[in-house]
Amino acid sequence: MNKILILEDNKKLAVFYKELLDNDGYNVKLTHNSTEFFEAYKYFPAELLILDIKLNNSELCGLKVFEKLISEKLLNSKVIVFSGEATRTEIAKSMQLGAYTFVEKTGEFNTQKFLADVRQAINLKIEEDKNKKLTSQNVSLRDKLTSENPFIGESDAIKRVKHLAKRFSKAQVDILILGETGTGKEVLANYI
Repeated sequence: MNKILILEDNKKLAVFYKELLDNDGYNVKLTHNSTEFFEAYKYFPAELLILDIKLNNSELCGLKVFEKLISEKLLNSKVIVFSGEATRTEIAKSMQLGAYTFVEKTGEFNTQKFLADVRQAINLKIEEDKNKKLTSQNVSLRDKLTSENPFIGESDAIKRVKHLAKRFSKAQVDILILGETGTGKEVLANYI
């Protein structure tokens, strides 16, 4: 079940968003100020954060929370920002920080659009996590393969290079490797 952490100072609105998202199958946690938010964020690894830009009775506003998550390298979630009072500058700043989207709280609140934005942001986070995992596995497998057998071929020349590389790897000497671009000098150096 995907997790969503909401920072909203209006408790009535917060409950409305929670019920809406609960009914759509999400695990939702509410916080009402920046202190509560950072405490919850430690123990509630959410795929999505929904941050109100303007907050009453909070040490930091939602925008400052977003900035702090980034500056302290804590952000591991997608972010949707919302507000009924944000200035264009604040909205632009949140988008520059990497918010997935901005949701206007005043006027007619489009429930279906909001839920679609939430689904898309979470799906994007899931895909990004899969890509990171695959990239990490790829690098790990490539490193393992090249460390076990970095050379392709079984010619006499390759066999001689392997023999010399093993011999030099045990010696305490400096080695100069020369060759054309693309011939595997770096592979040989790493092998040694």
